[in-house]
Amino acid sequence: MDGGLGNVLKKLSLIALMTIIASCGSPAGGDPVDGVATGDHRIFVTSQKNSGNFGGLASADSFCQTAALNAGLSRTYKAIMSDATNSAKDRLTLLGAVYIFESATNRSKVVDLGVDLWSSTLLRPIDRDENFNTYTGQVWTGTQSEGTTGIASSCSSWTSDSSGDSGTVGDTAFSDDRYIELGMDQPCDELKPIYCISQ
Repeated sequence: MDGGLGNVLKKLSLIALMTIIASCGSPAGGDPVDGVATGDHRIFVTSQKNSGNFGGLASADSFCQTAALNAGLSRTYKAIMSDATNSAKDRLTLLGAVYIFESATNRSKVVDLGVDLWSSTLLRPIDRDENFNTYTGQVWTGTQSEGTTGIASSCSSWTSDSSGDSGTVGDTAFSDDRYIELGMDQPCDELKPIYCISQ
C-alpha cells in the first residue's frame, strides 16, 4: 500500500511541476506570435505604396493591417505615422524589443525597446517589407525624430493627394533619425509606402 501510494504521490508531484513550468512560459515572455514574444514587436515597411490620401490616420492603420493579414500575420498592426493632432509617439503602444524579418526564420533587432525608436540610432535599417523583400526609399511618416507630429506636414492629416500639399517622409536607407524625418517634405501626390509595427 505504502509503495503504491508513494508512486501516486510522485506522479502527482511530477504533473504539478510540469504544469508550473508550462504556465511560466518562455523567458522571452510567452509563446511567440508573428515570430516575436509577447511584449515585443514586429516591424516592416509596406510593399504597397499610396499617395498622401489614406482617408485619415485610421485608414493608414488599416493599410498596415491589410498588409499584415495578406502576409499571414495575426497581430494588430498600426502605421508609424502622425497627423495634425495625433503623434506616433502617443498613439502607439511600444514595450519590448522591435524586430525586422529578413525571412520567415531570420530576424534582426531594430531597437532594444520600442521607445528607442524616438531616441536612439537604429541597430539596423527598417528596409524589409511584410514579404521579406528589401525596399530602399522614402516612406510617409508625418513624424519628427522625437515621435511627435510634423509641423503641418501630414498631407492634411492624410486626406490629401494634392501636389500643393506636403508630408514629412523618412528614408529606409538610414539608421539615424532620417529613417523617420528625412528633412525635406514631399508632395502628397507621390506614391510611397509606410512603416507598420505590431501592438
